[in-house]
Amino acid sequence: MNAGAIEPLHAIWGSTPDHVYAAGSGGTILRYDGRAMDSGTSHTLGALWGTGDGAAFVACGQGTTLRYDE
Repeated sequence: MNAGAIEPLHAIWGSTPDHVYAAGSGGTILRYDGRAMDSGTSHTLGALWGTGDGAAFVACGQGTTLRYDE
C-alpha cells in the first residue's frame, strides 16, 4: 500500500477489540489502530479469518495466503 493511498476494504475479522484486521485492494492490510501492515503483495485480499489466539490469515483469489502472529 502506498503511503496516503486509500484502497477499498473487502474483509474484516477480529477476536477482541484490540485484535482486529481489515484487508482489501492493492494488498492492503490494516490493524485495529489504523496502522498499515506489509502484505508483500499487490493482489486484492478478500478473505480474512483467525484463530482467536493471535493468528490471523489473509487470502486472495490468485492463491496468496498470508499468516500473521501477534
